[in-house]
Amino acid sequence: MTSTLSDYEKKRLENIENNAKLLKEFNLPSAGKNNIPSPAKRTPTKRALPIKRDPQAPTRVSARLRGNAPESEEALILQAQGEAAAERQNKTRRIDTLEAGDHSKFMNLLKKVVPNTQPTKVHSTRDIKREDIKREDINKDINKDINKDINKDIKREDTREDTKSRSEKALLEAAKELKIRHTWTTVKVTAERISHCLFHPSSAKLLACASDVSGQIGFWDVQGTQESQHSDLSQESTEFEPVVYHYRPHTRSVTGLMYSPTDATKLFSCSYDGTVQYFDMGSLEFKEVDLGGVYSLTGMDLSENGQVVWFSTSSGGIGRKDMRSSSPAVLQYLRSKKIAALHVNPVHSHLLAVASNDRTATLWDLRNHSTQEEAEPLHELQHGYAVTSAYWSPKGDRLATTCYDDYVRVFTLNNGDMDLHSAIEHNNHTGKWVTNFRARWNENTQGAMSGLHHQHFALGNMGHPVDLYSGETGHLVHQFYDDTHITAIPAVVQFHPTTPSMHLLCGNGSGRMVCWS
Repeated sequence: MTSTLSDYEKKRLENIENNAKLLKEFNLPSAGKNNIPSPAKRTPTKRALPIKRDPQAPTRVSARLRGNAPESEEALILQAQGEAAAERQNKTRRIDTLEAGDHSKFMNLLKKVVPNTQPTKVHSTRDIKREDIKREDINKDINKDINKDINKDIKREDTREDTKSRSEKALLEAAKELKIRHTWTTVKVTAERISHCLFHPSSAKLLACASDVSGQIGFWDVQGTQESQHSDLSQESTEFEPVVYHYRPHTRSVTGLMYSPTDATKLFSCSYDGTVQYFDMGSLEFKEVDLGGVYSLTGMDLSENGQVVWFSTSSGGIGRKDMRSSSPAVLQYLRSKKIAALHVNPVHSHLLAVASNDRTATLWDLRNHSTQEEAEPLHELQHGYAVTSAYWSPKGDRLATTCYDDYVRVFTLNNGDMDLHSAIEHNNHTGKWVTNFRARWNENTQGAMSGLHHQHFALGNMGHPVDLYSGETGHLVHQFYDDTHITAIPAVVQFHPTTPSMHLLCGNGSGRMVCWS
């Protein structure tokens, strides 16, 4: 019996037949079993013999697998404290000698700076006599057009202003000639932030010195080079590097650095660690000045004969130590807060300028120094905030102070009175990682554009240049800047004291230096 198909099934069978005819017209292969390709035959290969290897021990094994008892929390704390103490000891370890090879090299370098390594008399601003300062022939080349009729006060004043203007222009022209001429962009002289820098007083060779906040003192031969210790022997060309030598005579930040005014072979330094030392360039040895006590030293200066050390403390004291005597230092407390800097007048050697955190710069008569608690300054110059430096000009008639109230002030010493000459707006907020700005006078007495012809000073700038100001007019004369060399704030600056032409040394917060010449 045949079953009847519905219309839907008839239509479905018709579609199947049509699709089969369509596939047949395309000549498509059927999915039959015979059409499956057979796999390709693989050629047999010989297996490599296995390499016998020793079983590798695990790089780290727990205390449980080692069979050790677990460490207690107290033991772990003691271990961490021991490691931290060892690291601190390594950082504060004094290094007052060089390796044998560097020792001989540095000795040969110093022989070029100080002939025969014997104490020599160095021409210093301390050698300038008061009568020499007053002589009119100091500026005879500049003042040749001054009218001889000194009875006419107005005309004489105009002539002085004209002289200042012409000497300031000459200073500007001399400053424009300075460039960073050494090969390297910057030179790493100390390990950490530079606190002080200066040139060796000899003009025979440019030897730069710097101290840092870790107690290190570095020496840099500005014009010297040496073969790099990291040069690749496979390369044909030889690499060179700057000549730098390091010591760490102090265990804390160096707060004062200066050469003896009468003996260029002695470099004096003081530190927060409470010691005053001097580096003997003849023997390459550090020797300590016995103060007879331990003080937190914040600055120092030397007398005209180089035999008396004046130092300041963080508790507001001023001390005097005569190195010819075995007696302890005489300390007198003059201020209620930290003294940041002190400077003996180069002409009037009995006058001492003191910068303090109590917002004052004060003047003292050193002839009255004693252990008495009660003492009155000759002058007390008020400032807005903490005063970070106070330095006399080479003629001894002007005092430049820097202060956290963002002013650099210049005071004039006139017949025993201190008058404000100029107040210069200047960003002095250096913060924690930049050394405080200090206005440094050019104390060079040599050459046509010395610090005596037109008194001037330099200090760092938060915008990265070094500012050069006239101490006579208070004008900004020039800004030293080279974007290919200076990438950090040159907070510490100092002029060369004896070269015929101007040289300027700059140091930054990473221990690097540049030299303008």
